Amino acid sequence: MVDFRKPLFDPGSCVATPAALDAIESAGMDATEILDRHVTGDWGDLCEDDCQANESALECGSRILSYYRLSTGQELYIITEAKGDDGRREATTIMLRGEY
Repeated sequence: MVDFRKPLFDPGSCVATPAALDAIESAGMDATEILDRHVTGDWGDLCEDDCQANESALECGSRILSYYRLSTGQELYIITEAKGDDGRREATTIMLRGEY
């Protein structure tokens, strides 16, 4: 089944650490799957307060954070920077929890 959820924000340039890419591959996934979840508002395994902070960030332009526990037990963060003076989000980074 194809998921056609609409992105909620532009992530800007997307980068990932080598360790994060290895972890995603080990879990049998692709980095675009994780990124798609992030930009469509699936914040993963965040607590309710952090989910609410992301919802607010969509309106005010502050940082957006997602946290995913992979099937292998490894943990990923995805962080999209706050909007800059030009109103754009410049970058999104995928990293292991220990790299944060």
